[in-house]
Order: sequence, then structure tokens, then C-alpha cells
Amino acid sequence: MPLLAWLILAGRRGQVLLWSLLLVLVLGWRDGLALVTLGLALEQLVRRRWQLAGLAAGLSLGWLWLLVAWIQPPLLARYPGLNAGASRYGYLGDSLPEIIRTLLREPWRLLHHVDWGGAVVYLLLISVPLLPFWRRASLPALVAGVPLILVNLLSESGAQRSLVHHYSLPLAVIGVVAAIDGLASAKDNRMSWRRLAWAAACWVALAKPWFFTGPYLDRLGLTADSRVAMQRIASDAAVATTSYLVPHLSHRSMVMFPSDPALGLHALEKERGISVLLLHPGEPGWASQTTLQERLLQEARDQGWTCDRFNSGLTLCQRAPD
Repeated sequence: MPLLAWLILAGRRGQVLLWSLLLVLVLGWRDGLALVTLGLALEQLVRRRWQLAGLAAGLSLGWLWLLVAWIQPPLLARYPGLNAGASRYGYLGDSLPEIIRTLLREPWRLLHHVDWGGAVVYLLLISVPLLPFWRRASLPALVAGVPLILVNLLSESGAQRSLVHHYSLPLAVIGVVAAIDGLASAKDNRMSWRRLAWAAACWVALAKPWFFTGPYLDRLGLTADSRVAMQRIASDAAVATTSYLVPHLSHRSMVMFPSDPALGLHALEKERGISVLLLHPGEPGWASQTTLQERLLQEARDQGWTCDRFNSGLTLCQRAPD
């Protein structure tokens, strides 16, 4: 996000070389940011800065083509589960070219698949915090968010319209820049504390502060047991654990949380190389299930894995070395 803000600033200053360098860096950060840089190209078109617009559009479209034609095919062949588009945009097609063709030829499909009620709520949520600051001068900056917003609206996954997730994060930068443009264009330079308090309250609400009185504190009892368990796991072991412990077991070739009921322990061993289970059936975490974790732990015991259950309910099972 700081790079994105710097990129926007470079565009405002007309720094072509810095603009190009930052475009490459931002595009390399995450594949989805190509939608944001494409939006910045649209902004530069609105501002009639043709060179900056051409650079942003060329690099963005080139990066998307590279992803679709060269990078994604071998990855998807090996890991089909990575193809989020198949589940989120399947009603439009299986590939980016096919999706574009469907949108042009059969736009009526959107009537049946787009969550229009959710779309209105989504647009309201991303605009309400900063809406009091936006003016006519804010419109060019807001154009930069159009491609990302459209893609999120077309998705059949509600997660892309939930501000809890990362999908809309770049819109925060774009919205703040648009607010700065609005403030700069105002004739009255006095700051409205009511508007500022409103924006601050909205941002605080987005952080879900009540989680600190519930879900987060509920897991404090796992802290000691999870630390002991993780110290027993080899740094190169492939681990299946709960979603909230995954970040603490990174820096290894494989770490995952079990979410597919169809995959048993044998499949996890053969397909993912899993040799360690660190599960908590009492609180299975996001996308997992108590019954699934209990079944995996029982299969591990039946196959002679070494299992230890802690007082908190956390269970560590490790396969014996070959």
C-alpha cells in the first residue's frame, strides 16, 4: 500500500521513470494488483496524461497476459485448487478470454448470478467513510478503483465484497487520495471535525474491535500448548494445522489447514507430503470442521503415528521417520 501511494504521487508529479519502476514493483507484489494499475491507467487517461496512461496500460495488460499464458497453466496443472476463477467466475467461463467474450456476447447472465443486493451494500461500505470528503475534483482519482470494484462485484464469492478480507484493500489508498483531492479543492480550508470523527469511527469499526473481547481472547488458553507443540515440529516438516496456527508455522515448503472432507490422511500424505498434524477439533478454525479433524486424528492413531493431546484440546500427531 505505501508503494501504491508512492506510485500515485509519481504520476501526479509526472515522473515517468519512477512511475515505470513502481508499476513493475507493484505488479510483482500480487497478481490482482494488475487491476489497480489498470485503473491508474484509466485515471491518467481522464487526466489526459497519455504517456503515463500508455505505460500503465501496457505493463498491466502485459502482466495479465504473462500470468494467463505462461505462469498460471503449469501451476494450475499441478495445483487445481489454486484456480479461484473456476469457482468465482465459472458462470462466465473458464479463462480470462472466455470471460471477456461472455461479458460482451451474453451480458444478461449477470442478472442471474450477480448479488445485486450485496453489491449495493458493498458500494455503500467502501464509500461511506470518505464520502463526506469527496468532491468533483475527486472523480479522476476514484476512476482508478473501477476495474477492481467491477471484478469484486462480478464474483460469486461474497468474500470479495467483505471488507474483512484483502480484496478491497487498495481501494482504501485510492479513496484517501480522492479525499485529499476533495479537501484541496475546497474553498474553505477549515477542517470539519464532524467529518473527521465520522471517518475515524468508520475505520475503527472496520477493524472489528469487538473481536478483542471475544474470538481473540478465547484463544489465549491455547498459547502455551501451541508453543510447546510447535517446538516439537521439525522446521522442514509438512504440516496440516488450523487456520489460526498456519501463520505461526510458515517458512516451510508445505503448511495447510484441512478443509476438504473428501481428503483423508492417506491423500494428504501422498498429495501434499503431510507428516505432521497439529489440530484442535474443539475449535477447528476457518473452513475446517470438527468431524474432519477428529477423523484425521483417528486415522493417524490407527496408522501408528505418535500423538499427544494437550489439556487445551490441541493434539499433535507426527508420523514416524521412514
